[in-house]
Amino acid sequence: MAAPGVPVNLTALVTETPSEAWPLILSATAGFPDYSVTSSTDAQIVLNRHYVPTGALLTGSLSIMALATTDNTVVINMSAQSGGTLVEIEGIASQDMANKLDELLYSGVWLHVASH
Repeated sequence: MAAPGVPVNLTALVTETPSEAWPLILSATAGFPDYSVTSSTDAQIVLNRHYVPTGALLTGSLSIMALATTDNTVVINMSAQSGGTLVEIEGIASQDMANKLDELLYSGVWLHVASH
């Protein structure tokens, strides 16, 4: 059962170059259920989650579930800046993905923050 998404709006200047940050971002966000990369360029990654909300599943009606199918989209923009890459993440994500994106930018495990 899928819970509704939560708003995500994160920005940080990281020390990695865009070409270093890009594969780290893809690695960090890989493997999340229901998510797929719907668009990817050197400067942007778009993740989409297609799911049926919990309430629709509880009704048990296939027609209601089909009508209730929802998409959440997260857009990750990267731009080269003096001292690294400005990473801007915004959209609607599952709570687990929102937590991972926060970890991605601010934990120091994936990317290294110069400032935010």
